[in-house]
Amino acid sequence: MNLPSLNQFLDQINARDPHQPEFRLAVKEVLNSLLPFIEQNPRYAQQGLLYRLIEPERVIQFRISWADDDGRVQTLPASSKWPTPCCNKEYADPSTLKPGYFG
Repeated sequence: MNLPSLNQFLDQINARDPHQPEFRLAVKEVLNSLLPFIEQNPRYAQQGLLYRLIEPERVIQFRISWADDDGRVQTLPASSKWPTPCCNKEYADPSTLKPGYFG
């Protein structure tokens, strides 16, 4: 796997997640730090590290239903993305987890 340039990688993220500006900004900031290291250590690019870091560990999909002011039931789909543990100290250290934290 070849190492994409910063702009190529960000273009892929922008196309994939156009409605998540905070996520895209976080990816850009992390990449600015990681790319020099990965360029010096290409084995990480060959293992697809960057692509694995930006994928959430879990995506939980659910729906939210409520009655509007006219008494009609409305339903919206929703989801919650859990970050990859290696990118978030709170999730990376198992000793910080409370019983039932993931369940």
